[in-house]
Amino acid sequence: MLIYDAAEYSAENIKLHKSSGGEDVSPYGAFAVNEHVTLCLTADRRAGVYSPVLEFTDDDSGASFEIVPSLRSDGITDIYTFALPTERDALYFYKIKYKGCSGERYIKNDYDGSDIFQLTVYDKKYETPDWFCGGTMYHIFVDRFFRGGNEPCR
Repeated sequence: MLIYDAAEYSAENIKLHKSSGGEDVSPYGAFAVNEHVTLCLTADRRAGVYSPVLEFTDDDSGASFEIVPSLRSDGITDIYTFALPTERDALYFYKIKYKGCSGERYIKNDYDGSDIFQLTVYDKKYETPDWFCGGTMYHIFVDRFFRGGNEPCR
């Protein structure tokens, strides 16, 4: 699909690749520690997309940094490739910022329309503890019970 207005770029222009098999996977995927993962952004040269940067944030520490891609082109399509860090198991969030004809923009994801994507890196050697097997776990989301103002209890 050719897109000529950089403002329309979304997750459909993003492909994640596992270098071991080279297959395309979802930009919302989970990968093993030390698995080589690349993210490719394809852009029709006429769209005026340039200088993309991946803003990467570690959910545990809050540390953020930018990843600059490598670029290859066939003269019509530019392919920006980002190597994603997977050195430790953690939850990461990333955004892809680029400059276009109408200024600086972020790519929107197809899930909820936000500009945030998630990457989960897991440890293949992790084993579920025996005491946890067969049990029931309850997650209590305290923020779901917040009541503001003078609303009465029900």
